[in-house]
Amino acid sequence: RVQLAVPRPFDLPDSGRPFAEDTEHSTYDPAQANRYWRVLSQVASVLEEFAAGYSGKVSPVHHFWHTFDIAHSRFSGRHIEQPQQVDPVTREAYSREVISFGFWFG
Repeated sequence: RVQLAVPRPFDLPDSGRPFAEDTEHSTYDPAQANRYWRVLSQVASVLEEFAAGYSGKVSPVHHFWHTFDIAHSRFSGRHIEQPQQVDPVTREAYSREVISFGFWFG
């Protein structure tokens, strides 16, 4: 069984409501979930083909779980100065100027 450290939505209007108390979003339609997956799969293929034409630093095509969008990021050769308090992972991830491309259902 999975134990969530913070069992509530992230970065959403109802983020104060724990999942256990959420009866509004409790439905699951397998056909719609499959349709969503098929659309994202097709978009991922397009983004991967788009990403293949760039020879610089790129992200893989990735899914943002809290907004349910899919994206790809490209980084230029221009170095970005960051504050000292930035953690090492973020510092490396965003060490260059970035632009992201993607798809969002909203």
